[in-house]
Amino acid sequence: MNIFSRLDNLTDLTTNEQTLVDYMKNNPERFINMSADEISAACFISIPTIYRLCKKLELNGLAQLKVMVSTSIRDYLKEKKTIDYNYPFSQNETQYQITMKMKELFDRGEFVVSAEVGPPKGIHVDELVEEAKTYLKDVHAVNVTDNQSSVMRLGSLAMCKVLKDAGMNPIFQLACRDRNRIALESDLLSAAMLGIDNILCLTGDHTKMGDHPQAKPVFDLDSVSLLHTVKLLESGVDLGGNELVGEPPKFSKGAVVSPCSDSVDAQLAKMERKVAAGAEYFQTQAVFEPEKFIKFMEQAKQFGKPVQVGIIIPKSAGMAKFMNNNVAGIHVPDEMIEELKADKEKTKAGITGVEIAARIIKECKPYCQGVHIMALGWESKIPDLLKLAEI
Repeated sequence: MNIFSRLDNLTDLTTNEQTLVDYMKNNPERFINMSADEISAACFISIPTIYRLCKKLELNGLAQLKVMVSTSIRDYLKEKKTIDYNYPFSQNETQYQITMKMKELFDRGEFVVSAEVGPPKGIHVDELVEEAKTYLKDVHAVNVTDNQSSVMRLGSLAMCKVLKDAGMNPIFQLACRDRNRIALESDLLSAAMLGIDNILCLTGDHTKMGDHPQAKPVFDLDSVSLLHTVKLLESGVDLGGNELVGEPPKFSKGAVVSPCSDSVDAQLAKMERKVAAGAEYFQTQAVFEPEKFIKFMEQAKQFGKPVQVGIIIPKSAGMAKFMNNNVAGIHVPDEMIEELKADKEKTKAGITGVEIAARIIKECKPYCQGVHIMALGWESKIPDLLKLAEI
């Protein structure tokens, strides 16, 4: 009897053990090459759960389990009655319908890659679209920033629609700084109507940081209450308790977290509140200290939500120092700054920055479910980064 048949005969599995079994069945070839830490992160389970399952199978440990899975793969695939090669999509679905379901990649255990673009300060978007089609063709989704750093630009929702029409899968970043609850709810309904269902809920930087420091900030809601608002809309009512007309919208709801913050406990508390409010996945602030990220993820694992590690390609030592002095939750180590100083021509060409970013991704990859790349104008470096990071 092969291992998959033995697994089917187990009747006393816990919920987490069943999650592990399902993952093995759906990803057998990947499973046999994973460490206990990687399996734990992919399934959102504890390492002891893996060894409890081994014990129920009367095996000596994970190594023996992987050997048995390896020898059983061919027989198992032959025994499967149907294999849906389009899963999780159906053969007749349009590109629009497929991109709406990208969150399901997390559920399948895929390592999800997203990148970020900033709309222009104007109405001409052809260059941005062409660059995205050229350099971001291998990512699963494209974040569109919402007046990032309080600098006025073309709207995120309009840019999302343009990118979607160009065949990409946009993530609509929505900040609370510039809109009250009425405008936020209206923009969410507009996004759903346009077929844009991936969203990232943000509080937003204060207007004093941007190019309109005299502007009055709104902050009627924050990121947590915005997530709650999205859940209400999905249930068919708005924040005022009024019923929506027709079928309610459905979103893949994202949020942010800063794993390298000075106050990890505060970040974990915020993450817990965001999960309770409806967050389904997280993208992190840029990480330059993998050891801090790994420690954070050991604790964040309890929430059972996929996390994409945030990556910025450092352009220069000056940029690194600026982030250290001005961006909360980011610290570029001194040795990394010295690496950027060592060969100015190599750094100017982007080679050093790509090498640093790829190294960070490799170190963090076993502990997260994806990567979010903030290229900050260096979108052309993303293909090289993904190749060097072996993604």
